[in-house]
Amino acid sequence: MFILLPSTSSAKDVLRNISWVDRLWRRSAVGILFCITLMITTSCSILSQSPVGSEPILIGFVAPFTGVMASSSVSTWQGMLLAINEINEAGGVLGHPLVLENRSVETDPQAGEQAVAELIDLGAVAIFGGVYDDVIMGYLDELAAAQIPLLNVWATLPSIVKNGYDPNVTFCIAAAAGQITEYLARYPLEVLNSQRPALIVEASNWGNAHAELLSWRFAELGIPTVRIERFRVGVTNMHSHIRELRKHNVDSIILIANSREAAVATRTIHSIGWQVPIISHPNIQANVFVDQAGPAASEGVYVMHTKAFMVENSARQQHLIDSYQRFFHMSGNQRLPNPGAVARGYDGVYLLATAMAKSGVTDKNSLLYALLNDIDMYKGVLKEYRSPFSQEVRNPFDVGDYVMARFQKGRLVPAERAVLN
Repeated sequence: MFILLPSTSSAKDVLRNISWVDRLWRRSAVGILFCITLMITTSCSILSQSPVGSEPILIGFVAPFTGVMASSSVSTWQGMLLAINEINEAGGVLGHPLVLENRSVETDPQAGEQAVAELIDLGAVAIFGGVYDDVIMGYLDELAAAQIPLLNVWATLPSIVKNGYDPNVTFCIAAAAGQITEYLARYPLEVLNSQRPALIVEASNWGNAHAELLSWRFAELGIPTVRIERFRVGVTNMHSHIRELRKHNVDSIILIANSREAAVATRTIHSIGWQVPIISHPNIQANVFVDQAGPAASEGVYVMHTKAFMVENSARQQHLIDSYQRFFHMSGNQRLPNPGAVARGYDGVYLLATAMAKSGVTDKNSLLYALLNDIDMYKGVLKEYRSPFSQEVRNPFDVGDYVMARFQKGRLVPAERAVLN
């Protein structure tokens, strides 16, 4: 069930309302669940200021707006809204305003399939999605049958973009699992001089796929045996896992976890006084992780990060920061809570709009062709996208787009030798 906003509501009004949500979720876990649920039931469809009398273009967004990944989903949604508002204020896409329609889905593939079917029936020309790979795999057949492109704005497994569908409708605007695992395997060996790395991995398809890829990467780098400890989602105690790793003289730990479980692992390691380097998958959200792990346990933890916002500054990044702060009434010294997620949503909408402007908007075959062939260059927030997609390449990012960051007094700063050659 959802309620559409009145036609008098603009994206600016919605963004101002969500700024209250944003402030509250950083203060309490209860606030996260309450406020985001409220947001979803009151603002599922947003029409920004737009050309009068033109047929709107519907974009769908399927993401977990409740649960542990809710704040990341909202940050991505905020970035999408900022881009949509800018595009509509400039006249839309070929005179058509963009409209964003959300569906909140956590880990239930059947719910994801239903959500996508609803959005297709409403006329969505593209679906944004991500976080839970099992959910994406559950609705890929719906999108392939309808020839509706999927723009995944979170890290993705190889099986999603290399899926066997013809046409392949999937595109990714985030680090791919293969790139993440290459970086996470090389960094402890090449920079931290680790000889006995170990993995703490979520017991899921997502975690197991990363464990397999990391093991293969380590074997390539001359480490044939890597200790792996798997944890269940929602775990609140990892003492048995940590004791096992310490018993095997592990000298670095790679975390494949989301913020909540990563915080449990680092708190446990800190509580026993074990000073071992911890390197995290980029899925953790900085402010959530620090709040849950605590300043002492999070101090010094490494996390893979995009170059953007960490070691590179551009006019496009500053524009996004200024726009976000203006819409959310943030002071100049306040930082975006999750700049990477905001930027992926923002860049994703602009890449889609660029393709739509070339394809004529409504023709499905033409839109897929334009995404693959007609985006010559878009100067985005995260990078300059030069011919970002093709039949073979569905992800415009590579290892060179990432750096290693480290928590210092609750904030991420560039780590030593952040850039790998």
